[in-house]
Amino acid sequence: MSNSWYRLALPIVCLAVLMIAGCASEDQGESLGATVSGTVSYNGSPVEGAMVTFRPSGDGGQGAFARSDAEGKYELSASAAGTSGVSPGSYIVTVTKNEVNQSAVASEDDPNYNPYASGDAQTKSLLPKKYANAKTSGLEFTVTDGTNDLPIELTD
Repeated sequence: MSNSWYRLALPIVCLAVLMIAGCASEDQGESLGATVSGTVSYNGSPVEGAMVTFRPSGDGGQGAFARSDAEGKYELSASAAGTSGVSPGSYIVTVTKNEVNQSAVASEDDPNYNPYASGDAQTKSLLPKKYANAKTSGLEFTVTDGTNDLPIELTD
């Protein structure tokens, strides 16, 4: 009886795998219509290593994110599904940069090291905390088709 189940299940599983592979390949490389880049600065100085997140201000849509480089420049990336760019629309933006106090974290060489420890590390925000929250950041941008240069200027 189990042999007949195997003969029936094998074609169904193969068909499902082919359908999933076909759907995934359709989305890869799809452009969402706009590119967004700019420079993150804080009190006039470029910010290296800031995490910039664009969230659609309305329902639906897809968010995008980037990390700024040594010159404070960022370029948004949309998804792990292989799409590139950003959909045109209105976005609320958050910017964060945190520092982890490594002295509070035991290294793997330490006999007290516990890979399952629940966050003994202390994190410190290096930017004003208002920019980390979508409700308080005050950063809202409209992205249009094509190339968008959107500088993000943070102050105290």
